Amino acid sequence: MKNKPKGYWTKERCREESLKYKTQKEFKENCSGAYNITYYNGWMFELCSHMICKKKPNGYWTKEKCHNEALKYETRTDFQKYSGSAICSAFKNGWLDDICSHMKILMYPKEYWTKEKCHELALKCENRMEFRNKYDTAHRYSCENNWMDEICSHMKSTNLKNRCIYVYEFPDKSAYIGLTHKLKERHNRHLTDKKCTVYIYINKSELIPNLIQLTDYINIEEARFKEGEYVEKYKQDGWKILNKVKTGSIGGITMYWTKEKCQEVALKCRTKSELDEKYHSAYDSARKNNWIDDICSHMENKRKESGYWNNYENCLNEAIYRRTRTKFRNEGSGAFNSSVKNGWIKKIYSYMNWYFKHNR
Repeated sequence: MKNKPKGYWTKERCREESLKYKTQKEFKENCSGAYNITYYNGWMFELCSHMICKKKPNGYWTKEKCHNEALKYETRTDFQKYSGSAICSAFKNGWLDDICSHMKILMYPKEYWTKEKCHELALKCENRMEFRNKYDTAHRYSCENNWMDEICSHMKSTNLKNRCIYVYEFPDKSAYIGLTHKLKERHNRHLTDKKCTVYIYINKSELIPNLIQLTDYINIEEARFKEGEYVEKYKQDGWKILNKVKTGSIGGITMYWTKEKCQEVALKCRTKSELDEKYHSAYDSARKNNWIDDICSHMENKRKESGYWNNYENCLNEAIYRRTRTKFRNEGSGAFNSSVKNGWIKKIYSYMNWYFKHNR
């Protein structure tokens, strides 16, 4: 089924579509657009009331049945993904550790992340960016314990005097050409910064671009010249150029988020979470440079009141804030554990898939 334009799936159209299917699973597999809108708007109970309900009766998941179900999976992640009701029953009844004893451990206790273990993983990486991308939890513990300089002493420092040329090619033959000294970091900014041309065009066109690195990291002056050459080449090949600023701007050589500037914006916030949400670049810079404790010393140690995570909306907001399932599980453990305990986890994961698909 082809993608429908925004606003196509009204409640009435979703109703008509839902009547074609016998189960919610069949509805989702055959028309995910209508299913997602139905789910997001809370119409599921009304529009799917004619469907066959395959939910197990109360008391179905005994310890023995949960154990037999768990034996089908190698990790708790797969168990959660494919048999949410069984894992929830096991969690509520305190059977989870017993029935999952055969599984691989993907989550490690805090004590696991010793300085030696973090160093072992850091040695597998060429730079701090790679360390962070591959081993986010180890990187986080290393930052919090001020081990970074020592365990990353073998790493190559980024040469700020060199740049590479890259292009975002959109399916409608629109292109954005740029140069940077850190392509991965720049790519992340293009996809998350609402002021970036690439981000704006993705949301406007609803098209997904292809990122291509056009050159190696070369001298700044040569990179400036090459960027202009590539712009002309793409123009001659019939591409619409999206660049607003004249090519040749090197950027990034002066550090914008100094400790003083990070301190300035931190003083406007009451918690670290608020700083991360409102001034993510400042928070990120402070975290990389181990300034967090200094610039956040005035902040509240905000602990959630008793029962806070027993609210579905609070858990859902925490999941969206964490952005990925892994970060939700590792960094939002209170909300995650409550979501599993209350049987909300599948619903929250489904909403996360829908939300980030439509809010890239």
